[in-house]
Amino acid sequence: MKNLFLIFLLAAVLLGGIFQSCDNTKTYAEKMADERKAINKYIRDQNIKVITVEEFEKDTVTAENEYVLFENTGIYMNIVSRETNLSAKDGDILIARFMEHNLILDDTLSNIKAPSPDVFTYRVSGNSAYGVVKYDSYGLMVDYGVSTVPAG
Repeated sequence: MKNLFLIFLLAAVLLGGIFQSCDNTKTYAEKMADERKAINKYIRDQNIKVITVEEFEKDTVTAENEYVLFENTGIYMNIVSRETNLSAKDGDILIARFMEHNLILDDTLSNIKAPSPDVFTYRVSGNSAYGVVKYDSYGLMVDYGVSTVPAG
């Protein structure tokens, strides 16, 4: 009986090892490496100049093919146009249009041509500002459970 149990245990371990070695899913590190490669390829292909936050803060605008890299988040931002008389205060309602590129899926998400823009309440907390979404043009807040615009 003991030998029969050991044979079944050995067979289960062998089968587990065989099926584990056939696992084609990517690790988080592999996905991050793929993402970094896609971003670097896009930057190279589009001849984009990447600047630091410090360079951006000198005049708070970007040239046509210039992007600010926020090192702490990995987000690249390009400001197409800027409102010069913006004086938003805590609690103000702001309206935003955007274009987002998914480089790995080669897909674009944008509300520029959507019937309505994103609307959020501007909030200030200490030295940081963020938005609390009131309405988003694609229902992403509902899909992803996100209710705040990233801090800026």
